[in-house]
Amino acid sequence: MKIAAYVDDNECLASPYHDGRLTVYDNTSGAWKPIRDVGLRIRADMRLADVKTAVRQAVAEMDGCSVFVSATTTGLVNAVLQEELGFHTWKSGGACLEQLDVVAAKEAELAATPPAPVPLEATAFGRKRCCGSQPAMLSPRRASAAPISLARGADGSSRVNLIEALENDASGNSRDVLWPILTEGAFSQLEILCAHVPRWFAGALEELVLEAEYRTVREGVLAVVSRKH
Repeated sequence: MKIAAYVDDNECLASPYHDGRLTVYDNTSGAWKPIRDVGLRIRADMRLADVKTAVRQAVAEMDGCSVFVSATTTGLVNAVLQEELGFHTWKSGGACLEQLDVVAAKEAELAATPPAPVPLEATAFGRKRCCGSQPAMLSPRRASAAPISLARGADGSSRVNLIEALENDASGNSRDVLWPILTEGAFSQLEILCAHVPRWFAGALEELVLEAEYRTVREGVLAVVSRKH
């Protein structure tokens, strides 16, 4: 089995948004051994398209690996791996080699368990492990979300943290949270902080005669929405 891990100079799992390297490990010999270091450098000022290109180029060098573990399961890197490239992504911490057997065991459990239907926006492949504890599957999100309040500026601009909203309300998905805000249109400019741009988002903007500019930030993507001129 092959597992790709993002690690720091101390061989501990790290976030792909921090300094480190992407290493592919293989246990064909009975023990985990690094077989390839892959170039992946993500900067906070990179454009959305450039991040996607960097991730795809890295995957092309992974020798068919489709499992990724790092210190986070949020952000654009994980979103591209999960939703566009079919990866299973895991969150863990501590020494990398100590976590690989645990991830492999959970992967075996997944392979032996029939998949349950989940909403499109559910974190179907999100896994979490803290040091000293077993990994736990994140619960699928249900199809409704409680309304959230917007942070409003004096100039009529508004801001919503979609990442925080979904973390605080496990019943939510991105469309349930954002659609009422977009259709109400009570903003001159709306900033949306999200781990990645939802697939339905571009179509919704077109339908509502809105447009957006995208900026890559450490947490993922900042979408700045305004009315088309």
